[in-house]
Amino acid sequence: MHLTGLRRQFEAIRDIFGQDPPHRSREGLWVALEVLLAHLRGEQIAQRDLVVRANGLLSAPTLSRVVVALERQGLVTSKLAPGHARLKVLHPTKRALDILTARAEEAFGDFAKIMVSLEERLANKTEQPIEDGHPP
Repeated sequence: MHLTGLRRQFEAIRDIFGQDPPHRSREGLWVALEVLLAHLRGEQIAQRDLVVRANGLLSAPTLSRVVVALERQGLVTSKLAPGHARLKVLHPTKRALDILTARAEEAFGDFAKIMVSLEERLANKTEQPIEDGHPP
């Protein structure tokens, strides 16, 4: 499952950023997905929330550069929160939502195929006779 996810990640990077993606494209994809998930849940997400979620793997300045790059790509917008001069709230663009929608159906299909294959293999294992009191 993890390998399938990584493969889909690389496909998404090529779809979004083209054949010559920027250096921080994986981080950009992660930020875009966090922003999309927050939007779908009806939650707000700020740049500082991403710093906390990155848990030291990405610095605040790096995340700031990634957000700026995503804004240039037309994937996210940022607005200062009312009453908070330094709190940037992030929102997905229609383009980001369209990309997610197009990729989601395909991803669910991949997941379903993996699950069907796993269920078939497990069913075949349980149908095999047990020898010497130990399953195969």
